[in-house]
Amino acid sequence: MRATFATILLAVGSCALLAQNGRSDWPQWRGPNRDGSVPNVESLRSWPHALTRHWQIDVGEGYSSPVIEGERVVIHTRRGDDEVVTTFDTTTGTLLWQATYPCPYDLHPAAAQHGLGPRSTPTISDGKVCTFGISGILSCFDLATGQLLWRKNAPPVGPYYGTAMSPVVTGDFLVAHVGGHDQGALTAFDITSGEERWRWAGDGPSYGSPVVAVLGGVSQVVTYTQSYLVGIDTASGNLLWQVPFKTLSAQNSVTPIITGDIVISSGFESGLSALRVMRESNGWTTQTMWTNRQISFRMSSPIVAHNAIYGLSHLNSGQYVSVDLVTGNTLWRSEGRQAANAAAVRTGKWLLLLNNAGELFVLDTFQRSFEPIRRYDVADGQTWAHPAIVGDSIFIKDDTTLARWTLR
Repeated sequence: MRATFATILLAVGSCALLAQNGRSDWPQWRGPNRDGSVPNVESLRSWPHALTRHWQIDVGEGYSSPVIEGERVVIHTRRGDDEVVTTFDTTTGTLLWQATYPCPYDLHPAAAQHGLGPRSTPTISDGKVCTFGISGILSCFDLATGQLLWRKNAPPVGPYYGTAMSPVVTGDFLVAHVGGHDQGALTAFDITSGEERWRWAGDGPSYGSPVVAVLGGVSQVVTYTQSYLVGIDTASGNLLWQVPFKTLSAQNSVTPIITGDIVISSGFESGLSALRVMRESNGWTTQTMWTNRQISFRMSSPIVAHNAIYGLSHLNSGQYVSVDLVTGNTLWRSEGRQAANAAAVRTGKWLLLLNNAGELFVLDTFQRSFEPIRRYDVADGQTWAHPAIVGDSIFIKDDTTLARWTLR
């Protein structure tokens, strides 16, 4: 089994690198491959002693991450009782268009420290940009003009802590887990018209984001719900497989990692596991290949680079970690009390870690300990949003501003 797993990993890694070399945008949550990998890896081989900030703009509050296509960067934020979608020129920071709509919202007291959102990252596809507000308002705009193409209103009952999952596009469908606690449905909408194409109402939404992958030869949406990790057929919306997965306070918040037919899963105080998904003659089965109880990811989604998993475990008050992808063994852990949250990105052999204090670390993934080769201060405020990286530009969203930094 181990030899088969390793062979799968090597094949997937080679395909992923070729895919990165052909892309230059950052159109969705965690980048073009939705896995934290940076396109155009050749442009990020060296790291200067300091980054250069070209512009910084007050855009509003929220944890939504910037997305980029061509010369346009889009950010979804809040100002007062309104949610705002704004598009800037990537090079100059010039305002291109802005769309505003009312979104009054009462936040659950347990999530008060994280503000009124939005927390979902937009998705760009086929000349459209789709946003998902904290109350559950799902909108689709024309990327060039900002014209509203269609909208789905907020549900009467939303997730306890506000909508946080980032929609994903598969084919002509925009897939989002609409609705709220105990009343949600993973739903596919025609991205052009907004018409519903299928829905799976087996559980309420989580706070993590779905990914699309081919497992057992079938294209499927893999996502956490309130109480499960599931695979849903992208064509029909039918449930293919599910495994129980429920954390304390029903706060599943991590994006799954897919490598071959293996799903890497984690959650608050739930450890880190590798689950193999198999299609058999009588249906679908899953098999746990390993579990590591030393590591757990709560809100920080990990990444894979060179047969290892990297990220910020919430244990020990936040520590950076590396785990062997094949065996599940811990390779290294930093000291504790590092951060409350960190976004992990990989580019070639480099690992980038942006924590919530505005510190950006650069590490060599072939190192066997937490020894950053560079540390940059890229924000004065909190940075819970994921960075977007295109070419030599790094776009950073902090409490209220969006900034463009470059390597020169």
